[in-house]
Amino acid sequence: MNILNSLDQGFYQTKIHLNDRPYRITDHGEGKSQLLLVNSPNQHALLKLLTGYEQRVILVDLSLAWGHKLDKLSQADLAELCDDIHLLIDIFWLDDLQLESSIDGLNIDLIQDLLLSRRYAKALHLSQQFPSVL
Repeated sequence: MNILNSLDQGFYQTKIHLNDRPYRITDHGEGKSQLLLVNSPNQHALLKLLTGYEQRVILVDLSLAWGHKLDKLSQADLAELCDDIHLLIDIFWLDDLQLESSIDGLNIDLIQDLLLSRRYAKALHLSQQFPSVL
């Protein structure tokens, strides 16, 4: 059997819906987590991306949910994408992660800022709700 054919059939471990938008996800490796946003169903290109990492890499393919024009997303669309990423981070129970993108033109800095502010607001809310625990 050709290894590339088996890769095509089973590269993504799961397809999930986050806030009613479909994403393909794959999770490889162990250790500190890196969330890598990609916009390609081309598994061969994704395999090349994985070869340089020696830690846990969670690949999130955005092409099903957002199409192939991610550099043209409006502020509202970026906020919705952040909602989806935030939900994924909660699902995977990720506390410390590095967020990267292989997508040209995607404003990753804005996404990181939005995620940080939401995580800070959530932590602040929890500390007010349960002051003796934290």
